[in-house]
Amino acid sequence: MTFDYDTNPFRRLATPTFYVFIPDSTVLRLLFILILVVNSCANITGRSLGYAMLASIHPIYFLMVFLLDQGVYLGVKILRRDAWYWLPIENGPMAILCAVLTRFVNKVVNDFAGIVQFRNPSEVGGLWWTSSLVFGQLMMWVAGYFYAEKIKIEDGEAGTTTTTTVYWSLVLISTAWLISSVLFVTLMNRNYCHTFLSTMTGHDDVKDKFKNEDNSSFQRVQILTKNYRLWKSIRPEVCEYFQSNWVKWTKEQPSWFNRKFIMKIPDDFIPLEALDAIKRERKLLAAKKKKKRNKKQGGRRKKSNKVGIEEPSPFPSIMLEDASDEVIIESIDERSEDQENIDLEDTLSVSEKLEL
Repeated sequence: MTFDYDTNPFRRLATPTFYVFIPDSTVLRLLFILILVVNSCANITGRSLGYAMLASIHPIYFLMVFLLDQGVYLGVKILRRDAWYWLPIENGPMAILCAVLTRFVNKVVNDFAGIVQFRNPSEVGGLWWTSSLVFGQLMMWVAGYFYAEKIKIEDGEAGTTTTTTVYWSLVLISTAWLISSVLFVTLMNRNYCHTFLSTMTGHDDVKDKFKNEDNSSFQRVQILTKNYRLWKSIRPEVCEYFQSNWVKWTKEQPSWFNRKFIMKIPDDFIPLEALDAIKRERKLLAAKKKKKRNKKQGGRRKKSNKVGIEEPSPFPSIMLEDASDEVIIESIDERSEDQENIDLEDTLSVSEKLEL
């Protein structure tokens, strides 16, 4: 996941200050894949072994450490007003549910797998990402010590072999984690080291990317893909930016300024002279989608009738006396439906030619 995200051309273009930490060299990229795999395996093994040893001593110890770790993380997120997740969910209760679940799941996944992508301020955060990995290794050693002491008390000298095996396992895991981490930091693009120690919140990151005038228009308009609660404090600035650049984008027609993007822009971000045309096009697109949906539903009804499932007629008192009349009526309905589709497509083509 980390390798795919960091080497993705679209993501590198949209967020060059976060991605591109993996060098472009083919050899180094292959080496990075190996480093990421080893580091992730060491994280998973170390965290799992640590929790397992705590649970072996007493399940309450495992629950205490796990819940305390998660509680501190979520508590800090809430205190820093960084609990909202970046997904653009309008519904309030759903947004709250999404925030709680994603924050919890992301933290757990990062604790075990150490996914570098999660250092993003909109996810776990740089400093939290680094401290989580270090905490996992320290917790493993503390749990290993108490587990070894428990074995000594229960088995006496007979448990020496077991404790030795435990300690050597911990040494092997920590060595693999440490070597892979050092190689990672050594070979990565150094300009991105600060992202692993960043304390920036998600809402600050979203707003900073928009306010940075060195960013391209494509990078700045990505703010519309984020939860509006993260940038509502600068909404007037975003509105002004869209309105002041609308004519420029209309003339230059950048690849991202397409119909799909325009349809998602809030009405108050669009200049009045272009708003009416866009509203009409939205209605036409909605009508076309509704037409397709009704056509699919009609097709399913016809299919169900073919297999012997009869649906009640909306006009039970009207009966066709001649089968030929039924054929004629069906052909008329088909022609009228085709004509409506043609009219709709013609209208859409005309609306596309409107100068916004």
